[in-house]
This record gives sequence, C-alpha cells and structure tokens, in this order.
Amino acid sequence: MAVKREINGDTHWLNSRGKYDPVRFINKIPKRRDTMVERVFRKIDKLQTRMLADKGVINGWIKEFVEFTEQHHGAAMSEDANFDFTNYAGTMKIKVKISNVIKYDEQIHVAKSLIDKCFTKWGEGAHPNIRLIVNHAFKVDREGELNHQKMIELQSYEINNKDWKKAMEIITKSRRIDSRKRYITFQKKNGKGKWETINMNFSSM
Repeated sequence: MAVKREINGDTHWLNSRGKYDPVRFINKIPKRRDTMVERVFRKIDKLQTRMLADKGVINGWIKEFVEFTEQHHGAAMSEDANFDFTNYAGTMKIKVKISNVIKYDEQIHVAKSLIDKCFTKWGEGAHPNIRLIVNHAFKVDREGELNHQKMIELQSYEINNKDWKKAMEIITKSRRIDSRKRYITFQKKNGKGKWETINMNFSSM
C-alpha cells in the first residue's frame, strides 16, 4: 500500500522525491499503477521466500547423497568437485558446479607499475597487441574487481624481460581465492533425446 500521511485533514501519499502529495490531486492512472506494482511485489516476496526455502531443501538432499556416497567408499570428495547426477533412466540430470571467486590483493599495483616501466623502456608504439591485452587485463568491473581470465591470458605471454617476468610473478602472488560459488542447473531430455535446461529465470519463462 502507498505510504500515507494525514496533513491538515487531507490524506497525502509519499512520492518518489520524498514529498507528500494530496491524494485528491493524484489521478486514476498513478493510483492504479501503484496498486498493480505493490500487488505484484506481494506475490514476488512470497515466491522468493518459497524459492529460498526450496533451495535449502534441494541443497540438503544433494549434500545427504554426497555424504552417503563418501561413507560407502570410505573417502571424502574434494571441496572443488563438480557433479552430474542422473536418474536411473538417464532422462533427468542435476549439474552441480563449484566456481572459485578469484581476487587480487594490493601487490597487483606493484605488478602494474613494473609493466608500465617495461612499456616506457620499449617506447611509444612498441608491442601494441601486448599493450591492448594489458589494458583489458587491468580494467576493473562495476565492483572494482579484475577479470581473472584476462589476467591469466596476460600471464601466458612469454616476454624475455626482467621487469616483465617479475611482474608476472607478483600477479601470481597477489592472487587468492576469496570465496566459492555453487551453481546448480537442472536438465531433462526432450522427445528427441536432447538435454534441455529447466529455466529458473523468471524473465525467460
């Protein structure tokens, strides 16, 4: 419901600018839009709560099966292990993928300084392809983080230069696993025997 306030005996609604507008001056369309949006969000809030609860249940079932398998074989699985679980008929599949979130500490700035030193020595216009790769590798995303794959690509170039090699060593030292993300996807075989992913993205359904 709209945020309401009584001012001088008149009902007012809070607007997007943080001010209160008299309801008698608000026409039918904004009122109807407000009702529709808030109605949808009440449904979405319930859906999100249910999905989070169901996600916990599903993760619990998967964890229980993995522990059962470990106990059966008397050995623990790797924390980074990825899994494909299929039913007996081979028509349904659960794919579990563990992805490491890689970040770089403050040493990365030292590496960038050494790389810049290399380009200064080589002169303007030297190694344009490498310069482009360096620029892409050190470009941060919205969260201010570096792209790990681009950094790996940068390190794949073997350049016989002391400062360059030192910079590549520092990049490796500055790299760390910040966290792990777990992705679960569900697939079923269609009538043609092809795997189809069950889409859990609301906008794509």
